[in-house]
Amino acid sequence: MIACRVSPKQKAEIVSMVRAKNPSVTTLAIGDGANDVNVITAAHVGIGISGLEGQLAARSSDYAIGQCKFLKRLLFLHGREAYRRNAYLICYMFYKNTLFVFPMFFYGFYSVFSGTPIYDNYLYQFFNLFFTGAPIMWFGIMDFEHSREKFMTKHKYYKLGFNDEMFNKYIFWRWIVYGIWQGALIYFVAFYSMQYADPNNGSASSELVEGQFAYLGVVTLANLKVTTSTSNFTVWTFFFSISQTLAFVLFFFGLNLLPNY
Repeated sequence: MIACRVSPKQKAEIVSMVRAKNPSVTTLAIGDGANDVNVITAAHVGIGISGLEGQLAARSSDYAIGQCKFLKRLLFLHGREAYRRNAYLICYMFYKNTLFVFPMFFYGFYSVFSGTPIYDNYLYQFFNLFFTGAPIMWFGIMDFEHSREKFMTKHKYYKLGFNDEMFNKYIFWRWIVYGIWQGALIYFVAFYSMQYADPNNGSASSELVEGQFAYLGVVTLANLKVTTSTSNFTVWTFFFSISQTLAFVLFFFGLNLLPNY
């Protein structure tokens, strides 16, 4: 729909009317001047064109472009990939924290829900920032499923968002189930493989030792999940995945070198 010779308020009312009549549709508005700010902010996605008309539309928009010819690339390339990567990122964040928490939950049955921690209090705080943050950040910014030429010539790839193939209730709960059963697997492997250690031969086992073993499994599995899901595997993908896992090992050994720790 093209609005010409109408007031800024009327432009916004057109978008509001479309949204009210069709709640399931996603609206997009494009403008290049101050009189387009209302319609840009009223739509789900606003695109501002910076240029002779000034910068107010670009500053009020979700995405700013320099010329109209960039609109096709924005929609069919960056728009499609932003949907895919963000959908994966949201599900992955729920997954990895479910994976992180459920070994503690299963340990509650063993400890009669006494609240005994199995993760080190210091390392516990670093999970999302230092041990699993970089791989998913790199994925969310730099990953492309196909080449740019394919996206621009084969628009069938754009149907991914129309069909909700990357983010729906089934996919979300599938990720949660993955986190639960993998958390259970890590717990049973970590705790039942070390429970018969002999304290007289220097291999004493305790809740924290088993917990750190489980923690290492969580970090390794969470980073491995992102690595195996990457479409264009590069040396940086491998570097961030390995470095985050090694960061946990270095933090662990570093803390144990501290006196009275």
